Amino acid sequence: WLAMPYYTCLNKQVSLWFFNLYWYLICFKTEQPSKINPKIEQKSDQEETITLEEKGRAIALAYASIHTITSAGNYIEITTQDKRFIKRSSLKDVLALLPNYFCQIHRSAIVNTKQINRFDNGASTVYLNNGEQLKISKRCKSEFKQKLHTYPIKSN
Repeated sequence: WLAMPYYTCLNKQVSLWFFNLYWYLICFKTEQPSKINPKIEQKSDQEETITLEEKGRAIALAYASIHTITSAGNYIEITTQDKRFIKRSSLKDVLALLPNYFCQIHRSAIVNTKQINRFDNGASTVYLNNGEQLKISKRCKSEFKQKLHTYPIKSN
């Protein structure tokens, strides 16, 4: 190998590089994401969780069990049927992680559209399954109505 001229070694390196590039493009770029990791598409809403901390222990809370998420300064308050959790985060960061059935209804409130019991358009109020009432801002009302068409209110 040391006795070979420099350009011969260089040609082997270049051809090896092209072979690796070809292998990468053929093997990895032609496969669909569903073939690589089929578990991602098969996730149900119940499997999606957010990690919270309660009394020093980590808790995985299902997104479907969340009713509202409200902003409280640098913290957010997550409300379920019977509990409230506090997490240090911004509403904007959490909204980016949430599934599509969550909708921001106020600059300081996000609601789970699957937990809505009734919507009063005249008073711009949302009534949740846990008895909570929330006002909808004018800025968020049109987006909320579009979400209701996608995720209609289920009668109890």
